[in-house]
Amino acid sequence: MKSREKFFLILLTIFALMFLTSLYMYKTQRSQLIKTRRIVRAYELFAMEKYDEFLKYMDLYKLDELQYLKKNLQKRKLQDLYNRGVSEFNLGNYSLAADFFKRALSEIEQDDPKTAEIVYLLSLSLVNSNRVNEAKLVLEQYINLIDLPYKQKIVELLAEIYRKQGELNKANELLKGVKK
Repeated sequence: MKSREKFFLILLTIFALMFLTSLYMYKTQRSQLIKTRRIVRAYELFAMEKYDEFLKYMDLYKLDELQYLKKNLQKRKLQDLYNRGVSEFNLGNYSLAADFFKRALSEIEQDDPKTAEIVYLLSLSLVNSNRVNEAKLVLEQYINLIDLPYKQKIVELLAEIYRKQGELNKANELLKGVKK
């Protein structure tokens, strides 16, 4: 092989390496651009308050960078359900309030301090909308999971339900158990 042929072979190899490096960098930049566009689109959906679309979009493209927004959204949704429940309760729409509190209860974590308040308000709404048996079931389900400050109120409400249903022994036992 002549030196001139070696030179062209080396030159061709260098250009091939440069081309492959450029191609790799292009693909990397392109994928980063696509990812950035998806993140921007997710932010747009969030800013436009299209939360259901935002969650679907986030799950579809696995945008882990935006998990903090998802958690923020869950807190917002819970607060919104709670506020709407309280509002309906104050307006005397107990059945509608109970529906909002049920949805809030399904969104909240069991160890959240607000769980006790939501359980109490849900039960009170159910009692006021003549769904006493449903309130009784909710209270019995949560009575041992809830600590102060709503424990006393929940126990008193459940005892009242027991009394109204003629279960005086259960009501008395429940109240004695709390006073200990």
